[in-house]
Amino acid sequence: DAKLPPGADSTNPQSYDAYKGQDYAPERINDQALAFIRDHREEPFFLYYPTIIPHVALHIPDEDLKPYLELGWNDPPFTAAGGGYTPHFTPRAAYAAMISRLDQNVGRVLDLLDELKLSDNTIVVFTSDNGTTHLDQEVDFTFFQSVGELRGLKGSLYEGGVRVPTIVRWPGQVKAGSESDFVSGFEDWLPTLLDVVGAADAVPERTDGVSLKPLLTTGTQPERGFLYREFPGYGGQQSIRVGRWKAVRQNMRQGNLTVELYDLVADIGEQHNVAADHPDVVARLTTMMQQQHVPSELFPLPAVDTVVKRK
Repeated sequence: DAKLPPGADSTNPQSYDAYKGQDYAPERINDQALAFIRDHREEPFFLYYPTIIPHVALHIPDEDLKPYLELGWNDPPFTAAGGGYTPHFTPRAAYAAMISRLDQNVGRVLDLLDELKLSDNTIVVFTSDNGTTHLDQEVDFTFFQSVGELRGLKGSLYEGGVRVPTIVRWPGQVKAGSESDFVSGFEDWLPTLLDVVGAADAVPERTDGVSLKPLLTTGTQPERGFLYREFPGYGGQQSIRVGRWKAVRQNMRQGNLTVELYDLVADIGEQHNVAADHPDVVARLTTMMQQQHVPSELFPLPAVDTVVKRK
């Protein structure tokens, strides 16, 4: 991690010039995505476009900063090292500008699909792999109110760490401006995309996801039984969501198997653990988590690895 050298004047914008690059990677990635679409416009194609903004570091061309520098945010400089972020004189403006650049780059993809007359036969899915970053000093998620009323950040299985929006453009199938509160996960996109191209039989056995084709084409979706998550990092965690109920375990690497229970209909912010009031629900969801867990040598959770029997 980089940081301002000793003796550098943190109040002088020029002290941060050393952290500006000459070649902006997000533009290269965007250009390659556009080139891929052009090269394959005459045949079926699948494009996975993993843009790296607004991820680390705080890099954005100066011209993109200007609209945000005029907002008077009283932006304190970021001078220390942290989480891969490099020093920046106006980190709030930089982060906001990175998001705007991301929006512009996605727009370039959509515009090209329109230009090539591919839009009506192309499904575009935009989403994120985690919630708001936990690096408040670098990104200042408090200032941006990034998680709203949700609890938790990136790396957490509380809603703030895993709950992200998904946007789908599919002209003629998905009504523009329509919304759905159906709870889905990344594991759903393999069966969904295979289904919409007529290859549902190719979905591997024991795939956890479900096809969202009914939701996309009709606006309705059969209720799913549950959504299970586990993460060996940040102390080891498990969660499972069944209807209005969500069970969470934390610090499992320390042997903690205590189950927290939240009613997401009444308490989306997961502030009130009601496990003591609903022992039957806790028992049912605990059994389901045990059944869904698959022991892994690469991602061990010793507290449950030896007691699990997957059905």
